[in-house]
Amino acid sequence: MDIWLLIVALAIDLTIGEWPNKFHPVVWIGNSISACKKWMLMGSPAAQIRKGQVIAIGLPTCWVMIVMAIDELLGSVSLVQWIFSVWVLTSMFALSALGKAAMVVHRHLSANQLNEARSAMRALCSRDSSSLTPSEMVNGTVASIAENISDSFIAPLFFYMIFGLPGVVFYRVINTLDAMVGYRGEWEYAGKASAKLDDILNYIPARITAILLLLVGFLYKKDCASAWNIYQRDRHNTPSPNGGHPMSVMAGLLEMQIVKKGVYTLGGCFSREGSIGIEKINQAWVLALMCGFSMIALCVGWVVSFQ
Repeated sequence: MDIWLLIVALAIDLTIGEWPNKFHPVVWIGNSISACKKWMLMGSPAAQIRKGQVIAIGLPTCWVMIVMAIDELLGSVSLVQWIFSVWVLTSMFALSALGKAAMVVHRHLSANQLNEARSAMRALCSRDSSSLTPSEMVNGTVASIAENISDSFIAPLFFYMIFGLPGVVFYRVINTLDAMVGYRGEWEYAGKASAKLDDILNYIPARITAILLLLVGFLYKKDCASAWNIYQRDRHNTPSPNGGHPMSVMAGLLEMQIVKKGVYTLGGCFSREGSIGIEKINQAWVLALMCGFSMIALCVGWVVSFQ
């Protein structure tokens, strides 16, 4: 792991934010997935499963090979190669985008602009927001912050720390596949391999996120004992084997229920009214941001200790 490359990439993400869509590698990755969708859905369920497996392994491998081939070609001009690596690595993180999306929902809710808040929710989660109440939108936003700080930041940083640029690119392609095809219904068969692989890759990062949130909660004088108990009890309540880990800790730290109707309830010991306050969004974002900074500190400490 190149520590200065990481620092510059993180600084760009936190100050400038996302690259424009036309220059964003993750947008290109999404376009490549869209180009495969029709083919993936053709044939019997067994055929769709096989095609999904091909895409789940082949597409991330292709993108890693493309990135590394360009990196190798630019190797003769080290500064250009470094700038290319910064551009790619910055694209793999979405810490700034997560915070901005959450604050847009917060701003609209504060102004009682419910339709605008429902529309802004689409940038955070896949749940149908068309009929959500203000309390439910706060609830969904907090849940998305907790889950996405793991998927969009802790996990990419983890894979960069262990495997460098190829690792983080591979992870981001799988994570994008899961977001686009890794769900039930139409994609029950074709998206199965992508969803399973995403679960495997996020297994460790989700648990790291939960631990870091507890540590940050301790620094902010939250009731970490209660949060730990809720984590122990509720972390397996979600359909995802990973999402319940950071979300259950967040529910405990903020003393609120995190609920998706008919799917899961985390922090059931708290009154539902605890999720109404709009300030919960700000509190969740501060905890998530500090969790991200803690992971950065761990990565830097890891590199320094081996130099």
